[in-house]
Amino acid sequence: MADPRLKDAMRAIARILRTYDIAGAITLVSKSHAEFRYQFPTWSVVQPEKGPEGQEGIRIRSFKEYYPSVEAQKQAMEASLHCLYQIRDLAGQTFLVFENLTSQVEEVSGLTIEHHPFSGFEADDTKP
Repeated sequence: MADPRLKDAMRAIARILRTYDIAGAITLVSKSHAEFRYQFPTWSVVQPEKGPEGQEGIRIRSFKEYYPSVEAQKQAMEASLHCLYQIRDLAGQTFLVFENLTSQVEEVSGLTIEHHPFSGFEADDTKP
């Protein structure tokens, strides 16, 4: 069972992202569960999409029919790639910082931490 506080918080964050029409990569963690969400603005050619078997994915859609000109299509792609690169770079930085920190804690504490990636996680099924 998901942590209802995380679901409520994720809905509130998704509303904020939509209100400001901005992208986000959000991770929320309670004592027992975790949630994450990728959200892209309306101006982005990048959008989340469910695959044929319901799996989460991300798709880039940029058909020339969507734009008044080739230049407008190019600008939309450049702005969208900016989102992807920033999220990627910040996710990489976050991994490095927390990998270093958890390694130091394990070394100093002498504890063997049992961690199972993605345990206590349920896909974000909140409808913002």
